[in-house]
Amino acid sequence: IPDMWAPNSTTVTDHPAMSGIFGLLPPPSSGPALNMTVVKNTADKIRELWTWDDCWGWDFPMLAMNVLRLGDVDQAISYLLDPLFSFDDAGYPEGGSRVPTPYFPGSSSFLLAIAMMAGGWDGEPGPHFPEEWNVAVEGFVPGL
Repeated sequence: IPDMWAPNSTTVTDHPAMSGIFGLLPPPSSGPALNMTVVKNTADKIRELWTWDDCWGWDFPMLAMNVLRLGDVDQAISYLLDPLFSFDDAGYPEGGSRVPTPYFPGSSSFLLAIAMMAGGWDGEPGPHFPEEWNVAVEGFVPGL
């Protein structure tokens, strides 16, 4: 996409869907492999240039799953704890001004990201939490 990463480009707002290619989906088991340099560079560009105040819902957990698969546990935690990814006092995910609260895709993607941290994924069993955390998990199986 020409000028994809240019300031004010429409490709750096709303859902950072390109992070779902490696975050939500497992690497392909057949056909050409993903170019991991491109995947990593894309994650870096998203972190550097994205219009964050336009993110909502499942965006932050999807980004967390992407960088988690790339091995950056600390950035995954940063995405999950971002102030724009918020929950109300009853624990429901807030939709913000764009969608109603509760916005359940936010909570389901949050749970999936935490499950990936606890159980890992195919070829990379868990747990995957920051080294300084004292975490014990049991009963989780690796996801896709």
